[in-house]
Amino acid sequence: MADIVYIYANNQTGQEALSAIRQIAQGLATLNRLEGLRANSIGVSAETMQNNFGTLNAAQAQALSDRLAGVLAWWNAGTYWMTTAAEARQALRDLVDATTVAT
Repeated sequence: MADIVYIYANNQTGQEALSAIRQIAQGLATLNRLEGLRANSIGVSAETMQNNFGTLNAAQAQALSDRLAGVLAWWNAGTYWMTTAAEARQALRDLVDATTVAT
């Protein structure tokens, strides 16, 4: 078990780090909450995934599903396709860097 880290409330840099850590935790919790909808949607079809998650087309829906499934399986220590730290890092980067808003 890891030691608990306490950060002083009056340290601005520490509070920035804490805020970023909490955002990561909140984001992963949200993705975990949506995992059932993702799995069921893509299980029906890429078009259903597209409609439920608002991607531009079915190919992008499949890409989003693959990225979410891979990262969450890795995060939750489930069965995943990544076998090295570099692959896990790349999957997370693909999810973060290659997902944006449609105009």
